[in-house]
Amino acid sequence: WDAMQVWDVCRAIQVIKETSGLEAATIHLESAGAQAGVALYAGVFSHAVDEIHLNNPTRTHRHGPHFLNVLRYFDMPQAIALAFPRKVVIHDSDASAWAWSKSVAKLFGDTNTPLELAD
Repeated sequence: WDAMQVWDVCRAIQVIKETSGLEAATIHLESAGAQAGVALYAGVFSHAVDEIHLNNPTRTHRHGPHFLNVLRYFDMPQAIALAFPRKVVIHDSDASAWAWSKSVAKLFGDTNTPLELAD
């Protein structure tokens, strides 16, 4: 189910970018909870996305979104790093949960860090 939702968001982004007059539109995705993971993965798979805002995202795939065998390879902090260098803003979440993602974001330099932890 969650994988199909990611597909649906990616297709919606494609329609926007292929609509006459909207080709240059800036695409920002925003979602909350387990659905924040759906927005995150849509941003990973669609290069048309400029920025992703995650409100209180789940800290692990155990709480969603659920993708077949994803935990065999990585969890949410690593999924966030897949979206880089696009800007990812995490709202209403404990910063310590994203320490790994933050360390990867620092590889992009102090002025261009792609991860922002907002209160």
